[in-house]
Amino acid sequence: MPAQSRNSSKELVVLITGASSGFGFAGCEVFLEKGWKVFAAVRGGPLRQSLFANLQARFPGKLEILNLDLLRRETILDVASRFDNQPLHALINNAGYGLFGAAEDMSEDSLRKQMEVNFHGTVLLTQKLLHALRFSKGSVVTVSSVVGRHALPLTSGYCASKFAVEGFFESLDMEVRPFGVSCYLIEPGTFPTQFGAGIEWAEPLLTSPYREVTVGYENLRRRTFETAKNRSIRGVGELMFHLVHRRPNSLRHPIGPDARATMIAARIVPPNLFHSLARGQPKRPLFPQTAYRVYTARCPAPNRHR
Repeated sequence: MPAQSRNSSKELVVLITGASSGFGFAGCEVFLEKGWKVFAAVRGGPLRQSLFANLQARFPGKLEILNLDLLRRETILDVASRFDNQPLHALINNAGYGLFGAAEDMSEDSLRKQMEVNFHGTVLLTQKLLHALRFSKGSVVTVSSVVGRHALPLTSGYCASKFAVEGFFESLDMEVRPFGVSCYLIEPGTFPTQFGAGIEWAEPLLTSPYREVTVGYENLRRRTFETAKNRSIRGVGELMFHLVHRRPNSLRHPIGPDARATMIAARIVPPNLFHSLARGQPKRPLFPQTAYRVYTARCPAPNRHR
């Protein structure tokens, strides 16, 4: 049942993490335009108020900034405590970053940090807010990735975190549906967000056998982000609202031409061939987008969510 009809006499409230830019900021704007009260959670909290000055001027009294660092447990608990006596109708888990590079070159600390931010911190926040979401019969929308279902080379740390996210929230959805709570996973491809700037690369040693392919893949990622510069980030914000408002039955929602192409390729191409496409040609830099390009022509037209 749409959120508006379930709570027609109440102000609807959403918490959006990673709200300072990209998908999170787009989500803030869309929910505010729909009349929701938005809590925007960012590292630094009110110290980064200037990022939201325009939205606060357009929607006075409707946007509040909270401090959230998924590496710091106390900030997670502080944010969750805000909703002990405050209604919450939707949680948008958007905060996260990517650790890229060869698995052999990744440090133990970098892998632990990747899992702490993308998985453990996100899960802890969700756990602490489930009581409020059960009370409101609300929704949990988590931004995963196309690589949360289909791994690509030189993304093992990031893939591991997103595979974990997908498994957790698929299981959680089965647990909380009887209480009227719905979980959704958004699986974006490449969009012109700050994600690319925030990528951490495992630094290959000069003697690393992966050095050449890592440099080649890093350059490819930059070019891929450049080709995606005209894609609409707002579309992801609209999808967030669509899921919360319309509450479809399906758990997973890929968005973006490369995401859809990858999903199609993974369904119709034998696994060995898919892996070969992802690896690219021998003795050349790894080109995982090969699969995207081959099957982009088969992608369905992008949906618009109102």
